[in-house]
Amino acid sequence: MLSESRQIVPVPQLDFGLKKGDALAFLVSCFATNMATKAREFGFRVGDNPNGIIFNPISLALALKGVLLNTPIIPYEAQKEFISFEHHGSFRTADREAFFEQIEAERSKFKVLLDEAKVLFVTFGTAGVFEHLPSNTLVANCHRLPTQDFNRRMLSIEEIVGLWSELLDLLREAYPQLQVVFTVSPVRYKNLGAHGNQLSKARLLLAQESLIQKHPNTHYFPAYEIILDELRDYRFYQGNLAQVSEEAVEYVWGKLVGSFLG
Repeated sequence: MLSESRQIVPVPQLDFGLKKGDALAFLVSCFATNMATKAREFGFRVGDNPNGIIFNPISLALALKGVLLNTPIIPYEAQKEFISFEHHGSFRTADREAFFEQIEAERSKFKVLLDEAKVLFVTFGTAGVFEHLPSNTLVANCHRLPTQDFNRRMLSIEEIVGLWSELLDLLREAYPQLQVVFTVSPVRYKNLGAHGNQLSKARLLLAQESLIQKHPNTHYFPAYEIILDELRDYRFYQGNLAQVSEEAVEYVWGKLVGSFLG
């Protein structure tokens, strides 16, 4: 049971007029993919992750930009397979035609739902990114390529805000009634180290705050703070102490439902 003395994190009341059967779009990391699953179980129509599960905000932005503007994908051939540095490894295939067909199908499916969606949920996972040196490309996934082909760095707040500001303007023009709810994933990126993970999350939080201050119809839901401050216990994480537990997912989903359904 949860301690009665725990810190309660206030959640905003987001009255979007939602009801079961409405369309919700999710552009999220692994934690918030669980939120999309809960939304389906709850009775919403859900579209999520046209490029697969992605963690950094730049790759998330490029995924959404690809849906909105149908930007071309430049395939990269590795180990006799075609990959995209904008996509998850599940898009990897030896068949060039099938590679493009899968990408187009996922974009089209997400676009159809986005056309009807009342809310787009966007979750940033980490500001830590990898750049593929031979192609000078910031990647969503390293696709098991040689480690020496990559440089690791931390995104700046300005990089995140710049690209997402452009994207939010595009969204506002195309979907003036669409509400955008930002969250930060509570998943710990242990490869950054404890301090590095906190620096990463701080950049994501500051970037989202800047975007919300500048753009209408944007909101913040404190999933990160609920896990860290309200639950505040490693028993709400899985055995690796990085991914959150199913119990924690259920708890955050309950708070989210209370936020936008009252």
